[in-house]
Amino acid sequence: RVVNNHPNGAKMQRLEKLLSDKPPSEHPHLVFAHSLEAVDALHDHLKAKGYRVGKIKGDMNGAQKEEQKLKFSPQYDAKAKRFVSDPEYDILI
Repeated sequence: RVVNNHPNGAKMQRLEKLLSDKPPSEHPHLVFAHSLEAVDALHDHLKAKGYRVGKIKGDMNGAQKEEQKLKFSPQYDAKAKRFVSDPEYDILI
């Protein structure tokens, strides 16, 4: 779904409804946006609502992107059968 940048827009409200129906703390979410402005708007709006949100944008270097991915989905230690750390983000845009 495309979400416009307006914080009170119908699409943003629908996203909030979807997140309340399946809480991100129980079901991590990936949200795709069509522009850098939309990524920033979504990130800022959801963070202001109290969600643990990370973002990946095209202007980030590889190390920055990898850091964001690991905060959303930490490395798994197959021998110990556990994650190396707990996720810091429940939503990744």
